[in-house]
Amino acid sequence: MRDFFAGQDKLNTKKMTDYPATRSSWKKHQVQKKWRDLLAAFIVIVLIFAVLSGFIKSLSFKKYLDKSGWDGKGSFVLALSTSQPSVFIYQKDPKRMIFLTVNDNFYLPSGQINKPIVKISSVVEEKDGIKFAKILTLSFGAKIENYVIYKDKQNINEKEAQKMFKNFASPLTPFLILARPKSFNVQETNITRLDALRLWWQVKGLSINQLNLVDLSSYGEEIVFGDSQKVLGVDEVSLNRVIAKYLETPEIMRKNFKVTIRNASGSSSAAKLATDFVTSVGFDVVRVESQGDRRESSVILSGDGGKDSVYLSKLFNCDIVSQAGEENAGLATVVVGADFARKYFE
Repeated sequence: MRDFFAGQDKLNTKKMTDYPATRSSWKKHQVQKKWRDLLAAFIVIVLIFAVLSGFIKSLSFKKYLDKSGWDGKGSFVLALSTSQPSVFIYQKDPKRMIFLTVNDNFYLPSGQINKPIVKISSVVEEKDGIKFAKILTLSFGAKIENYVIYKDKQNINEKEAQKMFKNFASPLTPFLILARPKSFNVQETNITRLDALRLWWQVKGLSINQLNLVDLSSYGEEIVFGDSQKVLGVDEVSLNRVIAKYLETPEIMRKNFKVTIRNASGSSSAAKLATDFVTSVGFDVVRVESQGDRRESSVILSGDGGKDSVYLSKLFNCDIVSQAGEENAGLATVVVGADFARKYFE
């Protein structure tokens, strides 16, 4: 028995002497693992910067990289050169996605004096994104600045809309946005990668049930054009009423914020379009007035310089001038300049 216990004592002594060595080895392993993780993270960061640097030099829409036209709070609106020209809208509150399609035989307002209407299908064929978005803006009476011009024909129906949503909501989309934007059959777009990533982040958690396609073909009406030529025009007032439902921001509508439109552009059409811009997103326009002196650039005259005024400044891409004072609280004046009229009317 004495030999047995003596053997146990030796074994226990060995185990105790091995413990510090084992613990030291474990610590060493943890330190090595920590350094390996840090090295891996460093390599990934270096690769990302290297890759992005290559993208910046190689992609055709590099000029849009440092800009963002969407704050992620209001609706995201996008003109699509689909088989039936369409407007895609992501609305944050309530969360939903909508495709508004128009008949490709519609003749829509162009904003040009010498050719006031133009067939929308012919505009799509030109593959001029700026012109395409402008004509849809005039037709809906709402700001539609972003556009996608497809390289090949892109059909649009309920099934195709669902397919487009599923493809965009894929976990692979962020990598495609950064590395291979042409994977989406896009020939031309003015969407920044930042806005595209932000849109993906917003819609990836939505379901098919939150996607709707609305065919606006029934809003066509016969109009007389040129030498008594009858063509299929569109009811612009009704189109504005439809799109406004998806652009209204409840946060704006709940506030008692009043807006005045002051037309200093010299164009009555510009004043009407500016009013439609403002009311479409939920603001209350209390007065439309004219200014005798023509002003070159648009500006927002703000009583408090709050978020509502900032929203208006983004809507018109213009500066804000503060007009402090209790009498101006909750008020803003949109001074429509010649730059706004020139952009949409020639």
